[in-house]
Amino acid sequence: LRLMKRNEGMRVIIDALIGTMGPVLYVVAFSLINFGVFALVGTGLFGGMMFACSAPGAEYPGGKAECSGTHVDDGGPNFLGSHRPGIMVPRAWTTPFWSFDSFASSVLTLFRLSTVKYVSVLEQAMDITEFDKSPQANASWGYAVFFVVFMLVGALFVMNIFVGFIVDGFNL
Repeated sequence: LRLMKRNEGMRVIIDALIGTMGPVLYVVAFSLINFGVFALVGTGLFGGMMFACSAPGAEYPGGKAECSGTHVDDGGPNFLGSHRPGIMVPRAWTTPFWSFDSFASSVLTLFRLSTVKYVSVLEQAMDITEFDKSPQANASWGYAVFFVVFMLVGALFVMNIFVGFIVDGFNL
């Protein structure tokens, strides 16, 4: 507080930031509505469709039925360069952490997309084939339109509005 009273430039900055709190709340409300709408659309498009088998052997056109039993992991080299013995591991029909299976997971996935970390989620969506079928590379490239529209509206447009209101606060 003392620094604000003594430094005129600091007072101008703080006054401008406080003056932009109202418009920034409008941007936050718009962003939350935007996340909600895209989360509902994403859940409708991709809900339950991003599952894949945890081990090889159930490639497309196989699916959930073929992803059962166990799989022998061939080991591969360890950090010393020698090969470890194969390990028998169970197969599982799993979904990635970033998915659209519920509204909450959709919002978290969209938040990740808005931070421009979208490539892995985009690839998983483009690999969707059918319900309970294994993914196939670039099988549904049309789903990329959803992500492009969200990136334009949800990430870039909202950020530009936010920055615009902050800059406008300094011009008053």
